[in-house]
Amino acid sequence: MFIRKLFKIGDKLKWLSLELLVVFIGVYLAFLFNAYSENKKISSENEKVLTSLKKETEEFRLSFPLQAQGMLANVRKWQAAYDSGNVVEYYDWRFLEPQYNDQVIEYAIALKGSEIVDFELYEALLQLNREIKQLEHAEKLMTETSNRFNNIPSDLSRNSDLYKAYKAQNLFHFYKFINYSRDRWSNLLAVSKKSQTVVDLINQRLSTEKRLAIEVDILKRFYPALDGDTTFIRKIFKESFPDFPEDKFEFELRKLIINE
Repeated sequence: MFIRKLFKIGDKLKWLSLELLVVFIGVYLAFLFNAYSENKKISSENEKVLTSLKKETEEFRLSFPLQAQGMLANVRKWQAAYDSGNVVEYYDWRFLEPQYNDQVIEYAIALKGSEIVDFELYEALLQLNREIKQLEHAEKLMTETSNRFNNIPSDLSRNSDLYKAYKAQNLFHFYKFINYSRDRWSNLLAVSKKSQTVVDLINQRLSTEKRLAIEVDILKRFYPALDGDTTFIRKIFKESFPDFPEDKFEFELRKLIINE
């Protein structure tokens, strides 16, 4: 009878152990599922941020060298006029704030130390953001200086003291305006250069498939802005994205031309 009771106790322990094992496996599987879901969520968020960040910084990288060329041409023209003692009417040069869309850059900077933004990317973004702020400051100074332009009445005598005072003030402010414009030209190039660094880091963190998909979106965005100039688009795109497959580029370009 004693042995029979031991067998009964042994059976109960077996069932209890089995139940505990089932519970343990259930809890462990739930933990694995939650971890998988969390990792998938983080990976998805990571890709969203990097995608938006690439699109934003690519706009700086691609468009700012073109803007810098135009700015330099104006600086040279204005400097030649100033050296001759003349003032070019510069009062229509105004920049509305905020001038540039850098919200994703600032958002990414706030993610410092996260799985999305490591220190290397954070440091590059910080340098880029600093250059953008300097560019905006130069444009603010240009705007403030352009507002100081004196519109001299046509009937005011050139021999009058007031005319001479207006003329001297305009020449002085024109000198300052040229210097601020030169700063803007330099800042545009600096932002473009820092953007290149950020883009290189982002590309390392994206799959080839995702990178190409983003660059196709960039092509679609720039195509109408360049008035469908396919020769210029080919030149700019191939210089800017040397790793983009040529056959894929021609395929996407044909789609844009057909859909015009």
